Amino acid sequence: MSVVKNINKFKSFITKNGVGSNDVVSDSVRSYLTYIKQTAKHTQIEINSDSLNSSSDIDDFVQELKLSGKVSKKTITNYTSAMKQYVKMVNS
Repeated sequence: MSVVKNINKFKSFITKNGVGSNDVVSDSVRSYLTYIKQTAKHTQIEINSDSLNSSSDIDDFVQELKLSGKVSKKTITNYTSAMKQYVKMVNS
């Protein structure tokens, strides 16, 4: 089962850092939570402070997503945005 550790901390972090502050139509915070969970699901890698804490780790996840063939380039871009925020949280 795919898991994202510290999901509540991540939600608080992205909210405090302005993700979604200008949303009119959609809920970016909810989207980012979905993106990070789907990244774990599609790669079958647990997302935690050890597996996702640098740009190199993001590159590794992106490669896994591309190899899976299950995710479009646009979706990978969205997932990458969420991963960047997760890395910022881990390193803050």
